[in-house]
Amino acid sequence: MINFKKYAWSDVEFTDEGMTIKSNKNTQFGKTSCRLSRLSLLLFISLHFNIDIDSRGIIKNVDFQELAEKLNCNVKSIVNCSDSLVKYGFIWLSRVSTYKYSVKIVPYETYHLKARDGGKGYLNMSNEILDNLISIKDVNNLRSTILMILQQDEAKIKETKIQKETSAINEQHKVEQCKILLRSIKQRLPKHITNQRIQNVIKQDKLKEMFAAEIIDNVLYFNINDKYDIDNYKQSIKDQYLTKIKAYLVNSQIFTESIDEENLLQMSIQYGIDVVLKYLPIAERLILDNECTVNCCGLLRNVIRQRETTYSLAI
Repeated sequence: MINFKKYAWSDVEFTDEGMTIKSNKNTQFGKTSCRLSRLSLLLFISLHFNIDIDSRGIIKNVDFQELAEKLNCNVKSIVNCSDSLVKYGFIWLSRVSTYKYSVKIVPYETYHLKARDGGKGYLNMSNEILDNLISIKDVNNLRSTILMILQQDEAKIKETKIQKETSAINEQHKVEQCKILLRSIKQRLPKHITNQRIQNVIKQDKLKEMFAAEIIDNVLYFNINDKYDIDNYKQSIKDQYLTKIKAYLVNSQIFTESIDEENLLQMSIQYGIDVVLKYLPIAERLILDNECTVNCCGLLRNVIRQRETTYSLAI
């Protein structure tokens, strides 16, 4: 799962040439407009899934051949798309070796800022959602799906705000059905896209897999299916990971449930539970052999970063 930069619904437009991201004059980037192809957009999203990204948005030794395999294209296409992302200021690149680069996601450090300071918030996204997006070959189907994901997320944010204002934050409340006027969708798609084309998009298997959707009187009504609902997904994953962590801690000589459980859970969300369980015994042995008192979870994190070279996704 990642926290991917979320552009506001009103800031996203699609033209015949690609996707246009608009930023207001208050952001540090000023007024900009860029057009991303299907592959460039998927590449930018996929970079956020790298487990080694640091707080500045820097990822060392990104293997473009692995990215090409993930996105079902050739490595030359990844190079060309990365050049486009550099051109429009989304990333910086530093070549390490053939098809290996260090990458900085330029706006990453501003994601957490408040809107008045240029931040635009986060969009939580799971591997399942990413895989679904990658599998969509038609660019307009992809654009429509992304727009629906953004709109669903904005609806959830508004609902959470309402719950807080009404002191109902502890109540489980499902977001009401989202709705978008077809003309609003058309404004963000190429001019040749008709209402009938949008209706055909809604009927596509990949979109139906993610959303329960219907069009009534030129209005699209939809809700994301439970499998792709990020809140359900996060809770399910946390429950699974916590069960495995507790099972390990029962016999641990160093790590304890009262002190380390939460940190181990957060690392599992970042790196994957299999990676954490793989290196826990190694970290314990280092501590026992050297008879040292250290931040156990901090040591474990360092061990993972030093020894785990794969770019498998956490959740």
